Amino acid sequence: MPDLATEIKGDLLKKLEKIRALVEYKIKENATLVDHSLRELKELGYPYSSKNPQHIHVPDWLVHTQTGALADSISVIVNEETLDIEVHIDEVIAPHAKFIIYGTSSMVPRDFISGTFEELEDEIQMILGGK
Repeated sequence: MPDLATEIKGDLLKKLEKIRALVEYKIKENATLVDHSLRELKELGYPYSSKNPQHIHVPDWLVHTQTGALADSISVIVNEETLDIEVHIDEVIAPHAKFIIYGTSSMVPRDFISGTFEELEDEIQMILGGK
């Protein structure tokens, strides 16, 4: 029969797996908007330009998809040692990811990863048994 600590860790890992699946789904969803084509974004005057930033959607950190490489590069895991949720981006698949997240001298940052965690805060708390 497992001891109490083993049972608690097992229950927590089950909850973390639910959170992992939710986070991965939402991050990929938030990184694959299709409501504007590249041509439409150009016609809007490049709304992510740091020279002329525009708010074409709420929240501002959502990302439009072009090739799907960004979403394909994302993986979310549960670190069973630290009991953390970790988001990984394969920069071989999406070398441009860091520019989207942190911005550049000519492009505003859109941190869709942190934004997704903020968006899901209440749901994560519910899964953990908080709120």
